[in-house]
Amino acid sequence: MEGTFIDGGNNDWGTQGEVPTFNYAMRLGPGDAPGTDRVFLEETCLVSRDPLPFSVLKRRLTRRAEALGVRIGKVHDEEWSYIPVGGPLPTPDNTLLAFGAAANMVHPATGYSVTRSLVEADRYAETVARALRDLPDGQPIGPAARQVWSQLWDDQRRAQRSFQLFGMDLLADLDVRLLSEFFVTFFRLPPRMWKGFLASGLSAGELVLFALATFFHATWGIRGALTAHLVRSPTTPYVVDRFAAAFRGDRGDGPQ
Repeated sequence: MEGTFIDGGNNDWGTQGEVPTFNYAMRLGPGDAPGTDRVFLEETCLVSRDPLPFSVLKRRLTRRAEALGVRIGKVHDEEWSYIPVGGPLPTPDNTLLAFGAAANMVHPATGYSVTRSLVEADRYAETVARALRDLPDGQPIGPAARQVWSQLWDDQRRAQRSFQLFGMDLLADLDVRLLSEFFVTFFRLPPRMWKGFLASGLSAGELVLFALATFFHATWGIRGALTAHLVRSPTTPYVVDRFAAAFRGDRGDGPQ
């Protein structure tokens, strides 16, 4: 799907050639006037090869609200957010340690990172403290940094990330119809699977089961897209290599 933003269809539902978006909505409490609510609304794109212009997202949010009968009386604040996903992992010879988004812990297929960061923060801090404590006086920090990076991005995490990159690449190629079918398929999976995928909580073995379950529950359109993507995507060899390393238990410390 080309990253073009045409105006001919006015961004209405079913417009062909447009990058799909969806909306988050959360009630924050009563509004300033009686009978009104203060609501957080976010029009967002799951993933795209090209960032969507703010004007397109704002126009879609306004029209979506109108279509749902939501009248926006007052805008308290508005923000444009761009989250880069994908990209290379930190190399183990980097002596400048990082964590969270700075360590590329952002989920490539969703843009999420907070859950994983919260779950792993204590263990990461303990690893850093132990590596520095065990470092002999006057010795370079390189071995300690390598130990920390190897713990943060071990074989299981590298395999997990390769799977997420495959998913990111797939989602960027789906049109509106197939993306809708994919979401229906995704939420038909057992909650532990789709929640684990979103939270970066599935092991390499569990991700294999996740892939098989997705194919089983999918429509024929999604099955065709998955099969074609598996054959054509440049991420496929990377997935195979990383999963092989995870199942062998190799460290795989080289830049990936």
